[in-house]
Amino acid sequence: MPRRGLSSIRIWFSMTQKNANSIDKVLHEEMESKLVYFTNFLHRVIATINFLAERGLPFRGKNNELGSVHNGNYMGCLEFIAKFDPFLSEHISKYEIIEAKYFSIIEDSTLDISKQDQLTVVIRYIKPNRNSEESFLTFLSSAGHKGQQMEEPLIDKFKKLDIDIKYCRGQSYKNASNMSEKYNDLQAHNEKYSKNANFVPCAAHLLNLIGLNAAEITKEGTRFFYDCQMVYTFFSLSTYRWNLYKQSTKSVLKNLCTTRWSLRYEVCKALSVGYKNILQVLQVLLEDKMQQPSKRYEATLIKKYI
Repeated sequence: MPRRGLSSIRIWFSMTQKNANSIDKVLHEEMESKLVYFTNFLHRVIATINFLAERGLPFRGKNNELGSVHNGNYMGCLEFIAKFDPFLSEHISKYEIIEAKYFSIIEDSTLDISKQDQLTVVIRYIKPNRNSEESFLTFLSSAGHKGQQMEEPLIDKFKKLDIDIKYCRGQSYKNASNMSEKYNDLQAHNEKYSKNANFVPCAAHLLNLIGLNAAEITKEGTRFFYDCQMVYTFFSLSTYRWNLYKQSTKSVLKNLCTTRWSLRYEVCKALSVGYKNILQVLQVLLEDKMQQPSKRYEATLIKKYI
């Protein structure tokens, strides 16, 4: 090879090593990423094939549709694995959505047990058999509660999954201000990518807000549910107190849920059914000299309040 050619190769190689954003390096990294992705997918496919083949089980069913009870052992096994395997679940959801083309987004942010705020993303689409389907897509670490802060990780995730958000035809969220206000919110940001993504507020959340606000209009309503929660908290924070109450009745005290108004019925029912038992157990606790003075005093106050 001529010296000029060798020199050009050295220069090219040196540039690609130094420049992290060179086209060749970016393409190589993308190819490596795809290779790792589909290698992981094939491991699951081959394991399923081996499982069925070793037992002489048929692969095919009456159809090849995901979600169908007649799609055979092969598709059925993959669906079963996907229930416990986030990677395969995401892979199946991704290709179902791409096949359906048009979809809607359902999102909500919530704290997990470690107090980490996460954005839950669910996709709704129409399957080839014309049945609607809702699939959990992913959890996204939320950078904040502003529309733009929620938008960025969402759009980035869609790009990684090769799902074109311009085919989004609907979006639904709860009616928190960061979700439902007309301009500075998530729905307005999403409409930049798909103008046809109509916003539909969450009817269930609307109903919960109506019930919650109606109960808090009066001092009596506010105090009543505060007392319900106070009773539950007092008993649930101690295994001894909780077991003492459980031994006295079959009724189980319920925690007050701020997001599901219908569950307040269960709270009221548990308190009503177990009312006499609660008073009896509180009396036992406030007379028990083995209890901490602060807990005996707390039991006295709760008995007085209710």
